[in-house]
Amino acid sequence: MPSCKTVMITGHTEVITIYEIVKNIRPNGLASKHEISPGSLIDIVQDVLKGERYQSDIVKHCLSEIVRKEMMYDDYNRSILVLLSKGYKLQELENHIPLSNPTIKKRLAKMKQVFEVADTQTLIQKAIKLGFV
Repeated sequence: MPSCKTVMITGHTEVITIYEIVKNIRPNGLASKHEISPGSLIDIVQDVLKGERYQSDIVKHCLSEIVRKEMMYDDYNRSILVLLSKGYKLQELENHIPLSNPTIKKRLAKMKQVFEVADTQTLIQKAIKLGFV
């Protein structure tokens, strides 16, 4: 049924569970039951029937956490942040990590984007606060 639309409401708020639902089921709409009211449910269904995708705030948060965690599974990314948190300069990192300076800068820029920060110092603080470093 190619024209069938799927809207799911879940009581789960675990990051992995939400990620698995989005990845494997690919619903057109996904929301946490804690965020749904009779009025908002009607709006969600109408939006999905118009062809739009819907993800509630909790779902969006869970998916952003997965991206952050996937980013931090990489040993080089963690090493970059650890060395920067210890006071190493960006130019010195290629002496300690087997990556070129442009590659390190690209990874750092991607981490800033994923963690939604503008500068390296805030990135390091946020990564430490969230337990990634």
